[in-house]
Amino acid sequence: MLKMFRSIKVIGLLAILAAALVWIPEAKAQQGYLDEASVIIDINQGSGRKFNIAVADLVPLSGRTDQNATYLPARLGANLAMTGLFNTLDKRSFMEANAHSGVDGSAVDFSSWTTIGADFLIKGGMEPRTTTSATTEPPAIRG
Repeated sequence: MLKMFRSIKVIGLLAILAAALVWIPEAKAQQGYLDEASVIIDINQGSGRKFNIAVADLVPLSGRTDQNATYLPARLGANLAMTGLFNTLDKRSFMEANAHSGVDGSAVDFSSWTTIGADFLIKGGMEPRTTTSATTEPPAIRG
């Protein structure tokens, strides 16, 4: 039930965002503010082409990673594909030699990404969160 509520909430937020993206440029155009740099997304028409997006697994910044290093990018890619605007590229096609590039401050080799047809690239890193032990005493209540 909670997952369904979250899905409905996300879809509702996307619908509001899409409506705002269409309404604001139309309002500006009526007022004479629309310029060549403005982008109008017509949600009633299909997109001309889907953009290819590469979503790389999260790399460890320190220590080790857990299952979220692959789960979170997979969910993000699936959600982006669900919008109908993106094709998520298969991770088996990734050719970049250094997975840490762009995450650790080094430059990203964009030629290896454009070779596989990526229009966009999402990379990131993660580090484990340290947990603290729970205390057995309740916190002090101040009145």
